[in-house]
Amino acid sequence: MMNLVWLRSLLMVMEHGSFQAAAQALQLAQPTITQHIQKLENDLGVLLIRRSRAGCLPTEAALKLKPYALSLMRVSQRALNALGRGGQHPCRVGASSNIGIYMLPPYVQNFLHQNAAHNLDLVIDRNPAIAQQLDDGELDIALMEWWDDRPGLTARCWRVEPMVLIVSPEHPWAGRDIITREELAAAT
Repeated sequence: MMNLVWLRSLLMVMEHGSFQAAAQALQLAQPTITQHIQKLENDLGVLLIRRSRAGCLPTEAALKLKPYALSLMRVSQRALNALGRGGQHPCRVGASSNIGIYMLPPYVQNFLHQNAAHNLDLVIDRNPAIAQQLDDGELDIALMEWWDDRPGLTARCWRVEPMVLIVSPEHPWAGRDIITREELAAAT
């Protein structure tokens, strides 16, 4: 098991580029930050931070660990929030690219206009990435183009959009207004 306190120290060193700046940001002593990084490196068996007079640089191992460390920190915060111990946190809404870019902005704007006190964090990514973040507990809700019926989550249809088929002018379907699902399935 990875220690979340040590991971937070690593993330702060990576963000600030020095042990001293990370210590100041976390309101800890610099030797404490050094100890956290050393313990984490010992536990994982890899060097995470290269120390030099010019500053601290993350190693390749640290860069690989970073997205997982950030995810663990978010999930930890969400767990505290669920227990009423984490303070105010934004509602995290995930959306697949097309929905998040083209369909959702007026809804988000309207929500924020009517609920000025609420904080909303919108995450836009590819459908599989949003599904994984939802499954990992990093999102409160997601709007996606397809769902793979993962256990423990409930899916509901939010909106139905027509599908548009684009073909060249020479294609047999070029002049047609409607193509049935069966025709489309047979053509693939």
